[in-house]
This record gives sequence, structure tokens and C-alpha cells, in this order.
Amino acid sequence: MTVEHVAARPSWRCRVCRAPWPCQPAKAQLVAAYDRIGLCLYVAERSAAAALDLPGLTPAAAYARFLGWARAATRSEPTGETTMESEMTVRDADVTDIAELSALLAEAFVTNPVAGWLIADVSTRYTTFLRLFDVELTHGLRHGVVHVAGNREGVAVWQPYPMRLTTVTDHEREVLGAAGIYRRRVAHLRAVRDEHRAAALRLPVGPSASLSARSPVGSAGPAGGSAPEPVVGHELVYLAAAPWLRRRRIGAALLDHHQRTLDAAGLVGHTVTDEEYARDLLAVRGWRTPGPRHLSPGGPPLWSMRRDPGTRPIPPTAGYGR
Repeated sequence: MTVEHVAARPSWRCRVCRAPWPCQPAKAQLVAAYDRIGLCLYVAERSAAAALDLPGLTPAAAYARFLGWARAATRSEPTGETTMESEMTVRDADVTDIAELSALLAEAFVTNPVAGWLIADVSTRYTTFLRLFDVELTHGLRHGVVHVAGNREGVAVWQPYPMRLTTVTDHEREVLGAAGIYRRRVAHLRAVRDEHRAAALRLPVGPSASLSARSPVGSAGPAGGSAPEPVVGHELVYLAAAPWLRRRRIGAALLDHHQRTLDAAGLVGHTVTDEEYARDLLAVRGWRTPGPRHLSPGGPPLWSMRRDPGTRPIPPTAGYGR
């Protein structure tokens, strides 16, 4: 099998997505191309070659970059029903996780449909995403919930709503600053997500206003009761698992962990996804969507999904449990 995401020497960045090689797509392709012995031999040879081109690459960094992921990927068979659930743990993230989780998110999203729509220039996409996810994770640690699965092999970022307007506007400014020359499309994507959230959680509508509550939750609306009360909930802002560890139920473990919290507190869940497999993973856990909405004419689709507390999951089907 030909591996499309190959390294450019001497930079050792992917020729396609420009992420440090092996990037997430390359790892997925390598796992599919080799058996466990062949994979370990191949990445060991690549590690030795990289050491010649990258004099600053320490043995520990070389192991983590080239060999550590391969050992995790071959810990159990990639086919059948075998999973890593017995070894999977979910914990709260802290500031020491930000750099590695930013890289995981950047590599996981660098080739998805919205990524190309946001940043057409593949040479700057990865580095821009690193800046954006660094901002998002820092904000999530301060004002939301960030969970890590396994040895930083998956991450989920949850944001509670309603939120203070000042917190929202400060975050918006930081995100657009990190987006740089791509701020216009990033702002458009965020505006579309705001509209989806406002509709799902019955929050005020307007620039950034859908992220905040203009009146206390539970207070009476205007005379006549025409305005519904805003719903208190958590938004799943990002969910990512290493593609080379697919079918290990990493995303499932992260979702199930926080859904128990939502059910116990009686909170609604909301998210917007642009991936069909993520849509299906959420759907079997009781998340509902009215259907896709495209970012722009000819642009990628987005699914707005909502889950009410206590919703029972649908029996699993083919493709369940990524």
C-alpha cells in the first residue's frame, strides 16, 4: 500500500499537510499498510534517518514521535472487536497537557472538510491550527471542562452555557487574533456555530450574544411569555481521537464519561460537527440533528446536534464505537 502522507527531508514535515511527520493521516495509513512487526521496523528506520537530518532531536523526543505511537497502535489488534477499553482512562487536563493536545487537535483536524474551507493554503494550515487550539484549550481549562483519554490519545473540550458576555468577547478577540489573515472565515464559522447553539439552547441571538445570558436563567420573559427561557447546557466544542487508534473507542470513552455528568446535573448537550463518523457516534448516544447546513454555497456541511439529559442510546450498528 502506498502511503500518501510522506515526509519531506530534511524538514521531516508531511508533504501534504505540513504537520510534523508522521502526522495523524500518515499514522492511519501506516497502521493499515503494515503488520505490527513491519510497522515497528519501519518507524525505527525512519527515526534513525530523522536523527541525521534533525540534530536537535533528542532520543526521548525521537521515541515519542516515531516509536511510542506505534507501540500504542499495535497494543491490540486493529481488527475485530478487540479494544483498549481495559487500559483507557479519562482524566481532567491541566496546563502541562496544552502543547501536546494542541498538536493532537491540529493533526486530527488538518485534513477534515472544514479545514480546507477555512485555510486553503496547506503550508500554513497546521501552524495556524496550533495557535488556534492553544487558545481554545487555554480557554477551556479556565472556563470549561477539558478531558484527556489514555496517554493523551484523545481529547474532549466542553463549554458550559450560558456564559458571561465579557468572557465570550475576550475569547472571541483571542481566537481571531490567533487566526491572523484567516480571521474572516474563522469568524464566519464561529457565527454559524453561534446560530446553531442559539437555536438548540434557546439563547439570545446576535454577534456573540448567543454565548451569553442577558437575563438570569429561570427568570420570566417579556410580557405574554413569548420568549422561551434559555436552556442550561454544555457544548462539546471539540472531540478528537488519534486516527491511528481508531476502533479503540477513545471518542466513545470521552463522550460516555461526560454524558454521565450531564445526566446527573440535568444538563442539555449541544455540538456542531462536520464529520459523518462523529455525527453517527453522537447519534447512537441519543444526540439528535435536524439535518446538515452548509457553511456557504458549495461549502462543507455542518450538523447541529442536541442531547437531552437521560436520553437512552440507540442500539449499536456497524461503525459504532469509534
